[in-house]
Amino acid sequence: YIDNLYKNIIPAGTHLASSISIAEAAKVIENIQRDVNIGLINEIYLFCEKLNINFNNVIDLASTKWNFLKFSPGLVGGHCLPVDPYYFSFISKKNSFKTRITLAGRYINDSMEEIIRKKIKKKLKSINQNKTKKVLICGLTYKKNVADLRNSLSLKIFNNLKEKNIKGYDPLIETNTAKKNGLVTSKKEFLNFDIYIILTNHSILEKQIKNLKNKT
Repeated sequence: YIDNLYKNIIPAGTHLASSISIAEAAKVIENIQRDVNIGLINEIYLFCEKLNINFNNVIDLASTKWNFLKFSPGLVGGHCLPVDPYYFSFISKKNSFKTRITLAGRYINDSMEEIIRKKIKKKLKSINQNKTKKVLICGLTYKKNVADLRNSLSLKIFNNLKEKNIKGYDPLIETNTAKKNGLVTSKKEFLNFDIYIILTNHSILEKQIKNLKNKT
């Protein structure tokens, strides 16, 4: 019954699992696999930065290998990837099985919030020592071109940085939600900043920043 229902509303079609436990396990491990892969690439990014090696050049060269999996470093949020590894690990522990790799990705990905926040603070300190310039932190949802704020590390970074001269903005966030989070909502106010920092690079945000550059 459920399969027939979803077949009628999902253009891509469905794949019927033999049991609910298999369906749930498949979804959980798919999310864990992505989380671990992003965690690995985040760690490689940090390694390259520490050794002063150009990360993009390294990845471009590695990508010439036909079976190299190209992931991008960054912030991991949302309602699946930051949560499912803990479900998996918890159930494993209850069944006397100890996971070893699953939560390693979580450790790295969670640490990226603090790492990026410190980078921003250091950069702002070097270019805005007297705190006279107005700073706008843009793109606060957890994922590009998605209006979801759940477990957003971008929003967390903003909340830890915001001051009188540091505001936040995201064109995808509904106006009332934006106001509740103390974000800039008017286009006129968006234009009135000296420094723009992009955390989640929405397509519409790219256009707005590009138009901003063209006007200056």
